[in-house]
Amino acid sequence: MRTHCITIDLANQGRRQVRARFDGGRMSSDGGALLLQAVDQRIGLTRRLAACFVDHRNPRRYEHSLQRWPRVRVVVRGDAGFCRDELMAWCE
Repeated sequence: MRTHCITIDLANQGRRQVRARFDGGRMSSDGGALLLQAVDQRIGLTRRLAACFVDHRNPRRYEHSLQRWPRVRVVVRGDAGFCRDELMAWCE
């Protein structure tokens, strides 16, 4: 569901126009993770950090299987920020 862009002209300050927009743009409520992601993409910090670690295990000696936890409670947020058609379809 898309939100509609609302633009309000607040005042005219000489040749400058003051305008407020409420469409959100690129914003997040994740505590600045978008900013950290943008910085990391620019400088490649996590990529370089990951290169410092070498996994010496032999992948042929390990078998990974999907674990099941039948008593785990799954909580799905259904508010406006998280409620999407794909999520609701998955829940159904």
